[in-house]
Amino acid sequence: MQLSFQERKRKKYKQTCEEIEKLNRLSDLEFEIEYLNLKSEYEYKKNLFAVFLVAILLAVLTNVWKGFFEFIQKIIQYTSEPIANSGEIAKIGFFIAIILAVSVTSFLIMGLLTYVKRLYYVHRQILLFELVKEKKDSICHGNKENC
Repeated sequence: MQLSFQERKRKKYKQTCEEIEKLNRLSDLEFEIEYLNLKSEYEYKKNLFAVFLVAILLAVLTNVWKGFFEFIQKIIQYTSEPIANSGEIAKIGFFIAIILAVSVTSFLIMGLLTYVKRLYYVHRQILLFELVKEKKDSICHGNKENC
């Protein structure tokens, strides 16, 4: 059963309130350490994502699919030669090539989407930490006795 937009929004709001309460219960030292860990994890993931995207871009620009197209060319070459069952060989080879191309592309897209979702989650956590930190700072007004 799929939840309506309002129900998902209400559930997300409740979850966010619970996360903020959890952050408010942390001591100052625990809060700072968690914030530092999250911030460093986010920067690491962001940098790794950039490297991964550059690697994919370089693979595309350096014609990494050349081997795949050579394989397709060989299949076409086999179909033009009068060999017994050459039609069947060509069909099987073409089918394998298509499955391989679709699998690799799907794997890359799913990996990128999963990584972006994790990056989003970590960034959202950082924003929650910063929100709680702002509220704590505004309540204290620089007076350490009240905090």
